[in-house]
Amino acid sequence: MPENCTVPSITADQYASRSAMLSSLVVSWSPMLQSVPKISSVPQDGAAISVLAVGGKSGKVSLWRMPVPECYSVDQSRVPASVVLIGIFQAHDSWITAISWALLDSDSSSPQVLLATASSDGSVRIWLAYNEILLKSSEPTHTSFSLLKEVATVDFVPVSVLSVIVPAKSPHKMHLAVGKGSGSFELWICDISSKKIDKIGPYDAHNQT
Repeated sequence: MPENCTVPSITADQYASRSAMLSSLVVSWSPMLQSVPKISSVPQDGAAISVLAVGGKSGKVSLWRMPVPECYSVDQSRVPASVVLIGIFQAHDSWITAISWALLDSDSSSPQVLLATASSDGSVRIWLAYNEILLKSSEPTHTSFSLLKEVATVDFVPVSVLSVIVPAKSPHKMHLAVGKGSGSFELWICDISSKKIDKIGPYDAHNQT
């Protein structure tokens, strides 16, 4: 490298990480997350955040935290951007093709959030994290999410879409819909406390999805 070059050098790991993020395939915003039970529909003093999950060809998911603004304005200069990379983790061994979020125990003293990820190899995994960790995390190398359940293993039929919900009347059960590139979709119901999961389907909905 020429001596007068002003471009900062980076390590091999930094280069690999940036290259992976440039190969992003899918993104998904989390619901609004707060460190305390929600007592008002209006977030107070920047106490709420949203997390952007970005999945790429490397099978990794990067997590970016952004505070919910106290007010919204068409004048962007009055709303300073404060986006922080808070984590990168290996979710799958192949391309990430779908991501979905759901709140869990949002009214408890330790609220959690679910993250569902799917891959081009057909695998589907459910991850779990505490809101408090996502609110405070500042180390990209720290893994905020732990694996809750591998719903579907590798079958080499790409997953094209995911949708996960936690019904209000059944706060410890997760409902998951998985759409495949083959045109079929699967429904799963998971008891989060026991990690027991039941498969409903599959159903042939279309020739392709």
